[in-house]
Amino acid sequence: SSYIDSFLDRAYNATELATGICSALHGDDKYQWFLS
Repeated sequence: SSYIDSFLDRAYNATELATGICSALHGDDKYQWFLS
């Protein structure tokens, strides 16, 4: 894939990770395993 494709994939994954961490900090059960 192109440089832009891989860049967008990394940006998307980083966004997912940040969202998951925020959800875990706010008590979302779906992401509790992040902190265990």
